[in-house]
Amino acid sequence: GGLKAAVLYLTSASERDVNDLGESLKLLDRHLQRVFGPYPVVVFHDGLSDSQMGRLLNQTSGHLVKPSFELISLSMPPDGGGPLEVHDKYLGYGMGYRGMCRFFSGGVYDHPAVRSLDYYMRLDVDSFLLKDFEYDPFAYLHGEGKVYGYLTTGVEAGEFAIDLWPTVQAYLRSRNLPPRLPPRFSDADGRWDLSFYYTNFEVSRVDIWRSDEFKGLLSWLDAAGGFWGYRW
Repeated sequence: GGLKAAVLYLTSASERDVNDLGESLKLLDRHLQRVFGPYPVVVFHDGLSDSQMGRLLNQTSGHLVKPSFELISLSMPPDGGGPLEVHDKYLGYGMGYRGMCRFFSGGVYDHPAVRSLDYYMRLDVDSFLLKDFEYDPFAYLHGEGKVYGYLTTGVEAGEFAIDLWPTVQAYLRSRNLPPRLPPRFSDADGRWDLSFYYTNFEVSRVDIWRSDEFKGLLSWLDAAGGFWGYRW
């Protein structure tokens, strides 16, 4: 069989996000699905109404693929903050946004809709494809033996990365792994330089995020509480 791949979204129930998602789905159908697809489309959400889902299904009635909808919780688990005091807002970001950060850092890869996939593409609701793909991104990663594809990088504000790198270093030492980063992501002293991959468009192999090493890191980060305390 061919590659098992899907396109993943996560939306809130706000009208703005639902309207953006409708536009993004239209462009996805035009510029990926009709050129190299069709691939399944999964829309995770934390509370779309039946009428909103019905509207999106109506809008995609002429598409090669209609989205499937998966309800998830973005609420903080009882011990999610670890030792940190967690506030409803952190520098303007609510709990839902931080729940999204945590979901796409780990929970998504064990979700039944994703577990059986070889590859996924993540798009935000306001990720708009403006022209046809020149190649199938899933087939490209597979053919080249690559594990991750992205559009661009940025530099994180320090307020959203408090204690993140020391926590990662501590985990790496606990596994007898070298606590360092590639030069392109570190400063002259070997510390993380706060650069990151923008994830509003990414393509990745799924199995790398289900390794024992990564799951161990995720547990270590969860125990530190930074997803909820600092919007890691």
